[in-house]
Amino acid sequence: SVLLIKTRLNVNLRSLTIEQVIAKRHGMVKEMCSNLEHEVRSFLAGDSWKSLTPPGSTVDLGSDDEAALIRQAVQEVTYARLQDVTAHDPQAFNKDAFLQEKIAEALAAKE
Repeated sequence: SVLLIKTRLNVNLRSLTIEQVIAKRHGMVKEMCSNLEHEVRSFLAGDSWKSLTPPGSTVDLGSDDEAALIRQAVQEVTYARLQDVTAHDPQAFNKDAFLQEKIAEALAAKE
């Protein structure tokens, strides 16, 4: 005897694969860090960054050499912190707690 079962193949081409979802989360954090780097660059290019020094400070932020050194140091530290955020295996970003932690670290690096 033969059992005949009628079936219909259904392929969902709209949903992302697990790999694509993981890559999307990691990509989102990388893009956010890139945007934060741009914000830091813009902030340091303007005069508002001078507000970081306390009133009466002996650092002459009007001096181009000292201002350039301070800008460079702030930029390097911030960029290093942001690179540390994205320097993880993309699969790690699939864990909600890890993703949330890395987003918080990126936002803290900008501060």
